[in-house]
Amino acid sequence: MQNNNALSADAIKLFLNDKYNNIDIQVFESISSTNTVAKQMALDACSQYTTLVANSQTAGRGRVGKTFYSPANSGIYLSTVISAKKHTADIAFITILSAVAVCKAIEELTSLTPTIKWVNDIFIDDKKSCGILTEAVINPTNGTIENLVIGIGINFSTTSEDFPDELKHIATSLNQVGISRNQLIATILNNLFYEIENFDSDRIIKEYRSRMFLIGKNVTFTLNDIEYNGIAKDIDSVGHLIVECSDNITRTLHSGEVSIKY
Repeated sequence: MQNNNALSADAIKLFLNDKYNNIDIQVFESISSTNTVAKQMALDACSQYTTLVANSQTAGRGRVGKTFYSPANSGIYLSTVISAKKHTADIAFITILSAVAVCKAIEELTSLTPTIKWVNDIFIDDKKSCGILTEAVINPTNGTIENLVIGIGINFSTTSEDFPDELKHIATSLNQVGISRNQLIATILNNLFYEIENFDSDRIIKEYRSRMFLIGKNVTFTLNDIEYNGIAKDIDSVGHLIVECSDNITRTLHSGEVSIKY
């Protein structure tokens, strides 16, 4: 079994496709948040695909202000910078594309069957194992989006006993013998960069939809401070969630949190 605790740029590059072997990978023992630091580096004009990896985060962030539990030695916490100028057509798809890339990497290296909870969470056996946070980096001078930072956090080998009480029953880890964090990080990056460089919105939506587990489920969500419930019917051609609500109105969600109603 490989040592899952030894993160290093050189070890990650051993598993990267040759065309990505010269990207800047920086590994930190501890960092506030890989996304926070990567956004600052993007403002300072770092190179395309600059990737930050941390063994732990002291202020890991999720969507809508949530924190991401980031203990040492048992997780993958990474952020990579991509140029928005080179990928203006697919900015809206980046989170969806990233979720597909993570699922493909897990499928390549393990026998697990990851599923996606719209819009940015990866689940294993009905529990969350991964979250994705995509953030725009805005030029303070002219207000344009120049770069995007894709943050990916994965519970790699955190045990159920180590999760805080509020996560014990809703979070899980991959817990796969025979692969290292370095290998999974590289495989995710290989898939992510491939999907970005070979962007095909129809294919990405098809891949994403095939892994979604919300379709047909009773869900609840809040829109303009009003709570709704209904049945998740599908996603549209740009990844928005279509919900047939109990008031017989079909609503399309562009973003936000959706909960399964049991």
